Amino acid sequence: MRTNFEVIERVIRELTTLVKNVAECNLRGRSKEFTLKNENKVKGRKPCAFCQGEHWNNQCSEYPDVKSRTKRGIEAKLCFNCLGTGHQRNDGYESALKTARTEVYELHAKNIKVEETLKKIEVIVINLQKKNEATRGSLILKKPRVDFKNNHEFEEEISRLRGRYDELSKLLKCADELPAKLEAEATDTAHVDILHRKVEMLDQQLNEKNVELLQLDQRRNDAERSFGEHKQWLRDANYRIGELTSEVNEKE
Repeated sequence: MRTNFEVIERVIRELTTLVKNVAECNLRGRSKEFTLKNENKVKGRKPCAFCQGEHWNNQCSEYPDVKSRTKRGIEAKLCFNCLGTGHQRNDGYESALKTARTEVYELHAKNIKVEETLKKIEVIVINLQKKNEATRGSLILKKPRVDFKNNHEFEEEISRLRGRYDELSKLLKCADELPAKLEAEATDTAHVDILHRKVEMLDQQLNEKNVELLQLDQRRNDAERSFGEHKQWLRDANYRIGELTSEVNEKE
């Protein structure tokens, strides 16, 4: 924001310099025109508008340059069209300066609004990053407790879970890139509502993916528990078969 204020101050200085240059050029042209119109009217010549001496305005030695004459003209409230007094000035300097100040105030007010918007967006982004970190920590794939072989259904579940994880990783990457996009787009306050909707939509999608991953994790745990029960049942069955075989052999 400090850079923005420096730019605004530089623009004010440039506008002030430009207005002064225009006023000086206008003064110089009007002075020359006034001199040319009255160069043949020596008897009716008016005193110098700047020092009230008996000479032409462009021959004033007390105010020899344009800068000093401009300053003297403003102090004496001279008209920059005819170098006369007693009527409204038409130099345009004060009106231009007033316009420049008004524009500066408007830019300053708009700058304050943009700064407030950036602070709000920064808070939203920080909260979203915290959620992303918490989600990333909870999405670490756990190693299966039991090594199952030749189980097509279980492998399909693992494959689907990995696909969901890849999809969520892409979503998290987009969320990490979101702060830079928000900061680039936040210069125009008209897009703030759109940015809020994007953040909310992204947060909702992230929550949906988290729910899906939790459901898949639960299904995986259920499948592991079911396979464990089947395996224990097979062991019991094999043990019972062994006992029956031993009894049959003993009877024979």
